[in-house]
Amino acid sequence: NQKVVFIGDSISYGSYDTPPTYRNPSASWARRLAQATGLDPYNVSYPGASVGKTGLSNVKWEYDLLKTAIMGKREYDMIVFQGGVNDARQNVAVGEALPVDTDRKILAENERVATFAGGLQLMFKDARDRWPEAELYYVANFKLVDDSVKGKDMAEYYAQAQILCAEYGVHYIKGMVGKVVPQNGKLLVQASDLLSNQQLHIDADMVVLAAAIEPDETARPLATKLTASMDTNDFFTEAHPKLRPVESPTAGVFLSGACQGPK
Repeated sequence: NQKVVFIGDSISYGSYDTPPTYRNPSASWARRLAQATGLDPYNVSYPGASVGKTGLSNVKWEYDLLKTAIMGKREYDMIVFQGGVNDARQNVAVGEALPVDTDRKILAENERVATFAGGLQLMFKDARDRWPEAELYYVANFKLVDDSVKGKDMAEYYAQAQILCAEYGVHYIKGMVGKVVPQNGKLLVQASDLLSNQQLHIDADMVVLAAAIEPDETARPLATKLTASMDTNDFFTEAHPKLRPVESPTAGVFLSGACQGPK
């Protein structure tokens, strides 16, 4: 069987699945995908992990997760990276991709890896050096309908991810699915590649759908009682995404958890 390693945050770890542990084959999309397709998986993902190094003791750095896989001295056919949303939530700087022939010592400098682009480039380089024949994939989980996370414009994150994926031969499609239809024993996915403006037709063995999240029906009445601000989707909004991220504009009202949106 082909061997695959998943490196990401809570999305790949399976924090919101039942049972909540990636070691159980029924937990996390990564494990279920591997099980359904016959892949031999190893999942080193961790909840809250970020691509750029934050320096916070409670936030795992995805490069450290990659090192776990490298030290395991196992050969892999596929490396699947996933992440990005926690960088936006932790206000990690976007940074800028450097040429692929840049000395690794420069790529590993603290100022570089403290950015999204720097952390992503170091992971891509070391993974490509360690497993030169493997297929590399990057799953960007900061894609929301309005391309924002808590009011943050994600265009710069997308741009750097796109550049790095192209330079290191990493598969990355920013797509919008039109429909999925059964055809000749497979699933035909019709979609648009928003980066190349091309139409895609993909014959898939399995399609994994991301479950939606909706606010509790009591959220709007509660906001009315508290005179707290909400967005058009009935999620609570903070006073300022950077300066006051857990405070409502209403004095004395504080926000926590998924009441502000998917996390």
